[in-house]
Amino acid sequence: MTLDYATDGVDAHAEAIKSCDYWDRYWDGLLHLNEPGTDEQTVLSYGDIAYAAAQRAGVAEMRYKPLLAAFDRFADTVDDTDPSAGLSAAADISAACTTARTY
Repeated sequence: MTLDYATDGVDAHAEAIKSCDYWDRYWDGLLHLNEPGTDEQTVLSYGDIAYAAAQRAGVAEMRYKPLLAAFDRFADTVDDTDPSAGLSAAADISAACTTARTY
């Protein structure tokens, strides 16, 4: 994935909300991955969209740095053998999304 860190004209709040909406889709997709009608590539693309939007928001405005940091922690756990690390980072993303939605 190519990341664009340019922040000129970025609506950080809209990007944060987009990130959280796609995070919800991604997480729900992971929970239903083995069910008929759930496409793994679509679910993974939701994660990519969520992460990219969090990066744009976090770089554009300081108040969204916790959202970006939580996504970074989650990304760091992908190859981790301890699933609790990923679950902890996922909980941090959900908490950061709750905060972002209140701005």
